[in-house]
Amino acid sequence: MSRARTLLGTLGLVAFVVGVFTVFTPAFAAAIPVQGVAESIGGPWVFVAAFGVLAVAVVVAVLLARGVEGIDESRPPDPEDVYRVPHPGQEFDDFVEDGVGVRERLFGDRHQQTRERVAAAALTTLERTRGLSRDEARDAIARGTWTEDAAAASFLSSRRTPGLSERLVAVFRGESTFQHGARRAAREVSRLQGGDR
Repeated sequence: MSRARTLLGTLGLVAFVVGVFTVFTPAFAAAIPVQGVAESIGGPWVFVAAFGVLAVAVVVAVLLARGVEGIDESRPPDPEDVYRVPHPGQEFDDFVEDGVGVRERLFGDRHQQTRERVAAAALTTLERTRGLSRDEARDAIARGTWTEDAAAASFLSSRRTPGLSERLVAVFRGESTFQHGARRAAREVSRLQGGDR
């Protein structure tokens, strides 16, 4: 079909050029034996009708070609993707969910950074919700008296370690003691912040 289209386009271009030369160059028009051809096929009206039939045939051929090959149209752009923006605390949630492996424990400091971030949030929360000074809030966190939740208290405390019951609960839930304590401490800080409203 593409060859037929090229051929028809070429014939159309040649006919257009011949027409232009015939109109603007009288010597060229005189060189074409239009009168003799018209009379030999039955008169000038038959000659014009032949061109009309040829034009209709070209149009039909183009329409049929489009029907077979389809119409090439510009493709609309793909819709923009909606990128999910991480919610506040997602990095913490992901880290606690994945847990801390042996390699991270031995060579990394991410677990310590997580503990420090939760402690900083607890410190600010205690100052705001309970009216404690920074030193008083820091001391309450170190002693583990800032909350009644034993797992949360021992997670941030420098003087308390997780008890047997806390360790058993963590194992029962399929978590490490760190995961369990971090989750409980973050939940307790969030609960205290809610009491500020």
